Amino acid sequence: MGQPLAEVIKTKRKELHMSRKELADKISASAGAVYAWETGKSTKIRTKFIGPLADVLGFDPTPYQDTDKDAQDEAVIEEELTEMEAAVAERVRKFRKAGKHTQQTMSDELGLEKRVYRALENGKKRIDLELLLRLSRALEVSADELLGGAQEKTEAAVEASPEEEPKLENWIKQIADAPEDKKKAVRRMWNAVREL
Repeated sequence: MGQPLAEVIKTKRKELHMSRKELADKISASAGAVYAWETGKSTKIRTKFIGPLADVLGFDPTPYQDTDKDAQDEAVIEEELTEMEAAVAERVRKFRKAGKHTQQTMSDELGLEKRVYRALENGKKRIDLELLLRLSRALEVSADELLGGAQEKTEAAVEASPEEEPKLENWIKQIADAPEDKKKAVRRMWNAVREL
């Protein structure tokens, strides 16, 4: 196959003096996905992006096109996860700024080095379930808000009385009605909780 695709993307992009965001915009992807491809954080790239990448960057896509359905499914999941993580990191930054916290105060509160916290906000550090909960407490927002779900209240949640816990049936309905990316987030969290 020759040069790994991650190296091809990074090298060609830099030769064209193009930022990750500019490349992402040209191929309808996220800058976080381009970062993940270039750094190897995401080892699989969806077939639908190989052609546009080759067109914009000027390389032969043939050796990099994967016809393996399972590998492509993995690439889709990995890419969606990367995009979701980038969205969570952006929400963390937004809530930190809204709460007038500095990166240093957040680092201190979470017991992280400032460089680690900065990497978290830049989407370069994965946010596991424990860290998500610590962030929600430090920022005084719900984990749901950090995951982006608070924007999509369902009728079942609105109908629930504030004095009582939502019934399991309501939670199940909310999950069933949620967008696919939210369902994947719930699955990941549930898997993490089961491992505790």
